Amino acid sequence: MRLSTLGGAVMTLAVLGTTVGMAMAGGHTPVEQREAKMKAVGENTGIVGNMLRGKTDFDAEAANAALVAMREAAGGFNELFPEGTEGAGSNEFAAGPKIWSDRAGFDAEYAKFIGAIDAAVAAEPQDMAALGAAFGPIGQECKACHETYRMKK
Repeated sequence: MRLSTLGGAVMTLAVLGTTVGMAMAGGHTPVEQREAKMKAVGENTGIVGNMLRGKTDFDAEAANAALVAMREAAGGFNELFPEGTEGAGSNEFAAGPKIWSDRAGFDAEYAKFIGAIDAAVAAEPQDMAALGAAFGPIGQECKACHETYRMKK
């Protein structure tokens, strides 16, 4: 990783760590923790997505920092779905019943998602084409999991 990218990633992780850490402190529920993690993933997805859609200029340092922050936020996400939390949460969408009826499938989707993020981080994209290639599998895994394991309230 280039030094400038590492600096941006460290700064992003510090902000993310504070956000996620605050959400997990003080006995917050697994539902609140998973919502905080998903929000952090979404915010960083937005950074990359805006670059890919041309809404913001491409910035390799910011893109790579967002990928690293996404990975940090996604860590352990699949462990935040204990029995009895189906449908819980403050968002328009919630954890669907298939998470518990097909736990092995859910964990397999999570593993593919983490693998896609890890590959994108390792690729360390330095131009728009490389970012698109690295980010595409992440988006596909997000969609696959949401279509199968998420429900609208």
